[in-house]
Amino acid sequence: MIDCDEGRKEAQVIAKQVELDLLAGGFDPTFRKYKSSAVGVSRVDVPPPSKTPPKTVEDLFESFLAYKQEILYKASLQRYSALLKHIKRSDIGKLPASALTPHDVALFVSSIKSKYAAISLKQRLILLAACWDWAELPNNSWKAAVKAVKLPPKMRAKVFTQTEVQAILSEIQRTFPHYWGFVLFLFGTGCRLGEAIGLQWKHVSDDCSTIWVGEAVTALDGRKPTKTNQARIITLSPSLRNLLLGMKSIGARPEDPLFTTEKGRPVMLTNFRLRVWKPTLQTLDIPYRPASKARATFVTHCLQSGMAPIEVSALSGHSTQVMYQHYAGLLSAPQIPELYQ
Repeated sequence: MIDCDEGRKEAQVIAKQVELDLLAGGFDPTFRKYKSSAVGVSRVDVPPPSKTPPKTVEDLFESFLAYKQEILYKASLQRYSALLKHIKRSDIGKLPASALTPHDVALFVSSIKSKYAAISLKQRLILLAACWDWAELPNNSWKAAVKAVKLPPKMRAKVFTQTEVQAILSEIQRTFPHYWGFVLFLFGTGCRLGEAIGLQWKHVSDDCSTIWVGEAVTALDGRKPTKTNQARIITLSPSLRNLLLGMKSIGARPEDPLFTTEKGRPVMLTNFRLRVWKPTLQTLDIPYRPASKARATFVTHCLQSGMAPIEVSALSGHSTQVMYQHYAGLLSAPQIPELYQ
């Protein structure tokens, strides 16, 4: 093959063919299939070797997982790994991926249907459809399976009332005073838990009037960008500004976290939930909701106070679409009039 524009384009075509054959299980180890027509052998005319077994569903999804491991965080990969286990335990795992039929797909869906809620089942099938698209296989029956899963309406968990928020803050200040500022900050800003834990003093303005939110900390992945991969600046209320001014010590370093445990270590959510959050709600006889509901509580009360949705979105980091999708009832909240009086 000559090193020129034409030759390089042909080399790219050959490389793509090799990649696809590796995914579909039709790779020719003799490379006869990929010989350039420039030397008198047509790639199209050479049939694939019959001895090479087709790539199985299990093999294909393992390749897809390996590809995703290069671009996704560990927390996001858990669904892929769990799905691969189901594939390996099912009859579908050893079937050739390139010849999978709608019947095969239907049997697999039936085998895992009882293990997942509808939304989780749909998410797994979306992963499989994405895998087939990634491999550029023509028989992507997973897309029809995705459409077939209908999501039932789900009642959203109630947010905390103003009375409950005040009671929670008072009880934590009494029994777990070290975490009082952390909980006040969650209810007062609507930050995600990982975002609040990830805040460092370098993210706070000198006068503690604003904070920059562009990172989050998770147990599996450590420090990473926010969920939306976008940063925002929040102007704090006077009470939160005074909180940070009181917390900021003279020797605070830029990399030091704002919120820590009693021993000065980063807050661990599981430990916080078991030692502080859950006992507090039990003491107050408040129905349990996770601490992450502080975010929805903040958004709800902001909207109910009359703030514009676009302003609340700027504070919470929600997209406007998500704001209208999840909080539409609070934005319009029509009330039935007295019709027959």
